[in-house]
Amino acid sequence: SNSTGLGRVDVTLQNANNSHTFLYSLTSPTGSTAGEFGGDTWTKGGVDISPNEQYLAVGHPDANEAHLYNMATGTLLFTVTNPDTRFGRSVHVTNDYLMVSSSNSVYLYSTATGALVQNITEPSNTIDAEFGYTMYAADGDWLSIGAPNQRNTPGGASYSGRIHMYKKSA
Repeated sequence: SNSTGLGRVDVTLQNANNSHTFLYSLTSPTGSTAGEFGGDTWTKGGVDISPNEQYLAVGHPDANEAHLYNMATGTLLFTVTNPDTRFGRSVHVTNDYLMVSSSNSVYLYSTATGALVQNITEPSNTIDAEFGYTMYAADGDWLSIGAPNQRNTPGGASYSGRIHMYKKSA
């Protein structure tokens, strides 16, 4: 965090000799003073990929926001907000989708337009399952969504966690 109390994301490039070159810093583009800007980040792309396919997703759960940037330039592409609790606690990005989780839902947004494409809710309605705590999607049809505190049986006391697999809706 910087001296004003806002979160900050510093973007650096790791060089071949393991030294780092500073590229730029990001703070909340909405001016929110809520903490945890950069509480979760995910990148898609790299130096050998076209700059138009390099994304940096930044979660800001205390402000219920998530931001998508062009990773090469630091330019903000769009911000999504949602009143759902802890929206932005986990983020993941592919060429086509920005995935953002909240307390018990995962939202898919188009990286091209920022439009909501799909909303996936926690299937067992277990409040403390932490559905969406981890997420992964390859550039294909399937999404993997983790729920590390999912109970073995509804209402049971034993937690084993689950991975839920979903096919993206087009």
